[in-house]
Parts: sequence; C-alpha cells; structure tokens
Amino acid sequence: MVTLVIGPGDIEITGLILETDLGNPLQGLPGMVSLYNYSQCILQYFIGYTSAKHNTKKYLESIQICFHKYLSDFQGHTLLVHCHNWKSGIGRILISDIISLTYPGIILEYYTKISQALEIISESQSFLSGSYPKPKPELHTIQVLDQKICDFKLLRNKLLCNYFKVSGDLSLGLMNIPPRVCFFQELIVKIDGEIVGEKYGPALIGKIVGVSLNEVGNCLGLGVIRDFNRENGMIYLVTPICDLDKVDCLEVYTGDGSLVLDKNDLWHESLVESFEFEVPNVLQGVVLSEKANKYHPSRNIGK
Repeated sequence: MVTLVIGPGDIEITGLILETDLGNPLQGLPGMVSLYNYSQCILQYFIGYTSAKHNTKKYLESIQICFHKYLSDFQGHTLLVHCHNWKSGIGRILISDIISLTYPGIILEYYTKISQALEIISESQSFLSGSYPKPKPELHTIQVLDQKICDFKLLRNKLLCNYFKVSGDLSLGLMNIPPRVCFFQELIVKIDGEIVGEKYGPALIGKIVGVSLNEVGNCLGLGVIRDFNRENGMIYLVTPICDLDKVDCLEVYTGDGSLVLDKNDLWHESLVESFEFEVPNVLQGVVLSEKANKYHPSRNIGK
C-alpha cells in the first residue's frame, strides 16, 4: 500500500518513506530524494539544495529508482511518499508525475485555503517520457490553520547548521571546521550533471555539493567547498562524512547559489576578483586573490 502526502501536516512516520521534498524533509537530508526504512537510509540522490525545477529529469529518475527498490525489497510493506507543498506551475506537474510513478492508493492533501488535489491528479502536462497510466486513488483533504510564510533561506541555513553541527552563524561555523583535502583530478566533478574540467574549480567555492559514488549515483551526504587551490587542484571540502575513500564524485547544481563566506577578513571583497570563465547557466563564484590564498585558514592544515 502506498500513501502519498501533499503539504505540511502532522504526519506520523511508521516505516518506509520515500522523501521527495527537498526543502523540508520529514526524514533524511535536505536536497535529496531518498528512501528510508525507519532510520536506515536505503538510497539517496542529491538533486540540488533549493528546488527540483533545476533538475527535473534526475529528480524524477531518482524517485523512480527508489520506488523500484521499494517494490523489489519491501513490497507488502506500507510506503509513505512525502511531497512538497509547491502546488502551482512546475510544482504541480512534478507532484502529478510523482503520482504517476508511485501509483498511490491513498492521497492525503493538507491545505490552508483551497484544496488543489483534484487539479493535481488531472494535470495534463508531464516531464516524464513515455506513457504512464493515472491511478484512481482514494482522496482525503485536510484543512489546517493558516501558517506563517516560511523563510526558506533561513530554514535551509538551519538544516545546514544541524547537519554540519554548527551553532550560530553558518559561515563562521564552516570557517572554523577543519576541511578535508581532495584533488580535482582524482574526482569526477559535475555541474548540472555534466562533467567539467579543473578550470571550473574556483567557481565552486562556497557551493553546497553532493558527495557521491559516480558509478551507482548514490549520494553519501553533503559537503561545502570552502576553498580551491588553482596551482595544484586541491579542494578543501567541509563534510561530516568520515570515510571519503570510496567517494569519486562531487555534484553541483547552478540553481543553488553560493553560501556567503564573507564573515572573515580574509574573505573581504577587496581580496577577491571576478570569475574569469564563462560558466553554463550563470554559475557565479569568486576567485580568491593570491593574498587571500596565502593567509586562508585552510592553508594551515597539518601545520
């Protein structure tokens, strides 16, 4: 039995959950499509930290992979599919496609003013390739009290602080965490799913990345690229992941923007210069000047 939930509500997790809400997940990391069995992560895929609209193809493919894993390993168990509350435009189409992929028997919609579940079910547009039959689920709509408009940027920062175990200011906290060192030439680095060369390294500073296994696509967790050394291709990666030996891929999505790591004098705007390369989809970043590189805290590793 598959139950699909749309919108914020008092949702009880009793077992298997397929998490598709990138911004405010019930279970798992933000920015991920994931399949959980209670607290055990079965599969997870990094889609991008802000919105699925920047990577609809991988978003839906990851949902399909997780759902097939549920069918092969956990069929007979109840699955909760948790969707975002973005019920207009692209968001509505994505929820409609999730319904086509997971074929729920029950849909629960939590809404504040107007229920849109029927419109979602009857949505004619799709990002899916091929033909998918529409299910005829049992529909329940639950009206909830008006909720304050969320500051999603603040919410994402809070989720990041929790993940990286940072208290207070996120930027300062990340600057104080000893980074791990890896080399660009030993990794596959993808921007919006496309493999890029080392010249794009400086543009990745401050980016939230998926730390992944390229061959299977499964993501192990999140990281932040705190610095990049253009001379030797060294990446300074802040991540709570303990074992990086098997990691061979860093995934970046342009829609996420960069964290503002400017709370330290070494990141003062007078010490940065414009990014020189033309980057696809207006990926913006900064290149630290030689002075900043020389005195950056990450240069003290091992000293």
